[in-house]
Amino acid sequence: GLRSSQRRAAALMGLTGKEAAFGRLRTGGGKGYALAAGDYILFAGANVQEEVGLRGARTSAHMIRPDFFIAVDCSPCADTFEKSEVGGTLGKGFMIRFYDPRCIMHRGVARFVEETARKHQIPFQYYKSLGGTDAAEVQLANDGVLVCTIGMPARYIHSTTSMIHIDDYHAVKNIILALISEIDLHKIAEIKHNG
Repeated sequence: GLRSSQRRAAALMGLTGKEAAFGRLRTGGGKGYALAAGDYILFAGANVQEEVGLRGARTSAHMIRPDFFIAVDCSPCADTFEKSEVGGTLGKGFMIRFYDPRCIMHRGVARFVEETARKHQIPFQYYKSLGGTDAAEVQLANDGVLVCTIGMPARYIHSTTSMIHIDDYHAVKNIILALISEIDLHKIAEIKHNG
């Protein structure tokens, strides 16, 4: 289980954060703290300059050296006037972004997210994106990082105002907290093996 400080960090991240990275904290020169297999350090934050080259993600990934990374991003809905294969639907749950032009989700990660959502009865939908998120940059960092993007279905993204559904907000929050409660270094090894 998580220590109380990890639970507080997870709860804060689930409510307000944009990305979460799980990793063994490392210091300069590649030396790091030794952690037991069930222990990890949770980093939560918001990277800068995502829309102009994922620059903050590159810096964060090299600084933190995560083992697992979750990007949370608003993803467009195509549920108003015209149907599209690309967007989601408000009120149908969080979006599993399985593909975008720079990031294809590892099959083991997709299975982990799907199984966790089903186990906790969290509604979800699949999303094929034409855009990208910080996950694209983080997956290429260091020796490679397991990444996923959890999408918040939203109408009118990249405008002065967006619209979300409260049930989707809860689904996004709940899947992030569920993933945090399930992940450890053994699970990461299992995910890699299931790819």
